[in-house]
Amino acid sequence: MSVETIAQNTTYLVNRQGRRTHAVLPIKDYEELLSDLEGIAVTISRRNEGSISIEEAKRRVGEKSKVSC
Repeated sequence: MSVETIAQNTTYLVNRQGRRTHAVLPIKDYEELLSDLEGIAVTISRRNEGSISIEEAKRRVGEKSKVSC
């Protein structure tokens, strides 16, 4: 969902001075925003982690996908 779509679906409550004080949006949009924020938080928390090569990533995925009998 784009920012424009969320803005179109949002109703704002204003105070006596006409300033926006609250936003009311569909629950689906709210849940998507929360999910996006969670993703951003995870990204920020991992920003200092080192990186690995694509070959190393493939090797790790290959190790996890092997089934032991």
